[in-house]
Amino acid sequence: MTLTVLKISHFEQLNGKIFASLLPRLTHLKIDYLILQIVIKWFLTLHSFLHSRLLYCKLV
Repeated sequence: MTLTVLKISHFEQLNGKIFASLLPRLTHLKIDYLILQIVIKWFLTLHSFLHSRLLYCKLV
């Protein structure tokens, strides 16, 4: 093997290790993002519900 082939092989191995170590973190970020979206939607729904109840109470 030439030195260039060994360097490419070494970089490919490093790339694989880096990708493998980042993959779980990316998965956690996706899960955190989904949880955040659910919380935001829940908060907006609750806010609109309470706002409509407040308007109803003022009208009655």
